[in-house]
Amino acid sequence: MAVRSVAAPPLGERFEYDLGDGMRSLADSEYSRSITEAIELTRAIGHLPDPRERAFAWEESSVLIATMCSWTHLPAVFADCREDLVKPPSFAEYRADDSAGIVAMRNKAVSALLSREHFTHLLMLDTDMVYPPETIQELVLADKDIVAGLACGRVPVLGSTRSGRSPYFPNTFWKKVPEGRFLFERTAALPTPPGLHRCGAVSFGGVLIKRKVFEGLKRPCFDNSHWQKMPSGKRARVGEDMYFQATAAEAGFEVWCDTSLHYGHLIEAAVYPEQAEDGTCGHRVSLVGCKTG
Repeated sequence: MAVRSVAAPPLGERFEYDLGDGMRSLADSEYSRSITEAIELTRAIGHLPDPRERAFAWEESSVLIATMCSWTHLPAVFADCREDLVKPPSFAEYRADDSAGIVAMRNKAVSALLSREHFTHLLMLDTDMVYPPETIQELVLADKDIVAGLACGRVPVLGSTRSGRSPYFPNTFWKKVPEGRFLFERTAALPTPPGLHRCGAVSFGGVLIKRKVFEGLKRPCFDNSHWQKMPSGKRARVGEDMYFQATAAEAGFEVWCDTSLHYGHLIEAAVYPEQAEDGTCGHRVSLVGCKTG
């Protein structure tokens, strides 16, 4: 286990909260009564959480950021976005070793989390994803047991364009199918409006899980040795992520998806050479006819 801890900076006495028209400080003496009343009103009807509660939740969080990958082959675009992620006051980075496979990687990350009492959340990142800078902050402040953003699949679905659906239809929002313990399916349409919605399962590229979830489950938490009979009658192996979410739901924990938080999914592209009239070499990138699986 290799964990690189980052010391938490001292917490300031002022907290800045974005009201949409610029940054305002709750510590400002000139903070107008009308603005305060507006905040209380919108919070009361569920449109805006109390910024003081959000500040406490963010400042008190301690996130173990685990990357599920081989660190000798790290896409530059992922490395850049990972560095740009807004980090909580206390966090650590876990370097996963993929030599034993994804199941072992996830279980080792859980062990790393539970070995340090101060960690409150585990964030699992996939290296074929691109995450917006506010990802960790939005997921922590969502205050859900298991929560992730929304991403498209990286392999196009054949025939989807003829049926009027996107070939990369979002695959991170799943609903539970009651006919099978580990059976989930993608919904034909996402719930509206975009935002936090409870679901049966999410894909695990960019998922945040509270510590209490792991403490409440039998270990190992991730297991891919189970099989599920599919509607077609065939038997299929259950992925470790779906197994985890099914057992977590059985233990009373909830899975949520923030459909307004969008992740990018990296796919392969074809690079073609180009030559200008003066002989200068260039290139163009095309997704047409390239391998996407």
